[in-house]
Amino acid sequence: MSLHLQRGEILALVGESGCGKSTLGRMLVRLQDPSSGQIMLNGEDVTAIQGQKLKEYRRHAQIVFQNPFEAFDPRRTVGDSLDQALRIHQFGNAAERADRISLAMEQAGLTPVDDFLHRYPHELSGGQSQRIATVRAMLLAPALLVADEPVSMLDVSVRADILNQLLDLRDGNNMAIVCITHDISVARYVADTIAVMYLGMFVETGPAETIISAPKHPYSQALLSHTLDIDSVTEPMQIGGEVPQPIDIQPGCRFANRCPFVFDRCRSETPLLLPTGDATSVACHLYDGRMS
Repeated sequence: MSLHLQRGEILALVGESGCGKSTLGRMLVRLQDPSSGQIMLNGEDVTAIQGQKLKEYRRHAQIVFQNPFEAFDPRRTVGDSLDQALRIHQFGNAAERADRISLAMEQAGLTPVDDFLHRYPHELSGGQSQRIATVRAMLLAPALLVADEPVSMLDVSVRADILNQLLDLRDGNNMAIVCITHDISVARYVADTIAVMYLGMFVETGPAETIISAPKHPYSQALLSHTLDIDSVTEPMQIGGEVPQPIDIQPGCRFANRCPFVFDRCRSETPLLLPTGDATSVACHLYDGRMS
């Protein structure tokens, strides 16, 4: 797969569990090494950097994990965990670090700050933990933030607060964000661009509003059909069959054994991700002009 991300852009990676969203996110921040290809930041190849260069890269690329309850050392207070992130990268003296932490906490709505800094992780709610995890990632002012299912483990009542925090960070820091989610409604709320993934590849990419309003790939259509408005009378689009094993990819389209529109060519020729003329790109033989 291939993608380009601009400053100030939010890209939502959408797809069902196991399609490779988190693997891609971990590769972007170099927690996992790609088997081929390149990762570039501001024109610099960071695919294989190690040591001090990798440490410097991680000032520019941070990640917020899905489970906020496992994101912190239970033996450290919140204040110590936040200070540690700055100490690792040798940021300022103790007073400067404390000022930076206090400002970031206030901007995230975690006030009064002292009430949180002396708590331990088990004394926080899920929403508070995820806010603080986001604050920790932002202390280094990264150019790229990967948010891996940032609200999937949180109550509905606090999801909007976390998503609004991401939007505020994007607007205030002109930062690029990759938001990984299986929830189309989350992508609709925050994303400028959507990339729909299936079994390790993009099947449709383009502006969020275009894909939400008029999805082209059958898999995208199925995902959207299960997030219809409550007043809709349209039945959700059912997709049967089993998801193929990623270690045994067969020739042809990876969605062929589950697609309601499959025809012979789908089982023998892998579709390419091609532009469709409305700023989207789709990997489907229905749209490449050579349908039989």
